[in-house]
Amino acid sequence: MPRRGCGHALAVAAIGTTLLSGCTYVPTTRLDYTPIQTSAAPVRHTLVVVPLTEDRPPRAYPSALGHMFLTYVPLIPYISIPYERLDDSLNIATQERGAGPLPRDELFPSKMAKVIADDLRQSQLFSDVQFVPQGTATADYVLSGLLRSTEFDVNATSYMLGMAGVLLWLLPLPIGSNTADVAIDLMLRDSRGSVVWQFPLKGNGRRIFTFYNSGGAPVSNVLTLEIKRYGSNDKGIDPDSLWAYHADALRSGMGEAKASLAAFLAAQD
Repeated sequence: MPRRGCGHALAVAAIGTTLLSGCTYVPTTRLDYTPIQTSAAPVRHTLVVVPLTEDRPPRAYPSALGHMFLTYVPLIPYISIPYERLDDSLNIATQERGAGPLPRDELFPSKMAKVIADDLRQSQLFSDVQFVPQGTATADYVLSGLLRSTEFDVNATSYMLGMAGVLLWLLPLPIGSNTADVAIDLMLRDSRGSVVWQFPLKGNGRRIFTFYNSGGAPVSNVLTLEIKRYGSNDKGIDPDSLWAYHADALRSGMGEAKASLAAFLAAQD
């Protein structure tokens, strides 16, 4: 085979191997984490957390393979493939496999609200915190929110060298990353229903990978996206969870949100 043909074939093999091989893992869908600690003292107020209101952009699930071939183009510093509403994509895939739809509490509007309630309970900002999936409950405050974004990005680089840069993936160099962004407009209402506190929560979770630790687990049945294993960490995040990056993003955003909330509660007392 001509040298140029060999190089082309090797580059194709490198992309294909990076996308489709590596040590895969059996994924979970856990979203919990160890909360970031706050210095605020506990207060006497009680809190109810309700599911978030859906306000994300439409579901996006592009073909990863088609976008990855852009790494062949010289002078492109990196590519980024954006996904949105991956919980909906997993729900669709689950139904296609004949397992039925996911329970409502497995979708992000409810799942994230429950994790937020767990975070606030462990952080002891309130004397009692309950997550109420539906209906009403009596409490001093009710926390709700608009779920603005749960974008997940697959990023890759060929170091602006095109095909030659793809060959560098065979070295122990970073080849790309997975990132997740979470944006929630939190709102706290008092017992009269008045909004007394608001906070634009924003958080990010990210991991960088090499060719040799790029194993992934699929989310859907078509145009397969493989989420790279998040791996070991000191944040209490399940290393094998599909939603580990979102857990990291929510955890970091809640750290700032709790500082603001604690200041508000201290002012009320």
